[in-house]
Amino acid sequence: PIEVFVLVTEDFDNLTDLTVTLESSSDDGDSDSFATVLSSPAIALANLKAGAEGFKVAVSAGTERYLQLKYTVNGTNPTAGKITAGLIIDRQTNV
Repeated sequence: PIEVFVLVTEDFDNLTDLTVTLESSSDDGDSDSFATVLSSPAIALANLKAGAEGFKVAVSAGTERYLQLKYTVNGTNPTAGKITAGLIIDRQTNV
């Protein structure tokens, strides 16, 4: 299974919490065609510190081809804080 992950790379400030929404579409050129696949619970400011895994979810079979993440800030807009996101296609499981 393919997983989507969101990792905090710089501490956030000011906001109350952040919600991450995974969206998908069969059309990459039309942002209006993206539909919500699922949303994270609200991630509190205390949990938005560098190194924290903000969100990780397996992409289910049947999800449309194109994916995007939407970040919703609740509270005051932050002046600091960074996130990186990506796909985990395969994991090395032998130790």
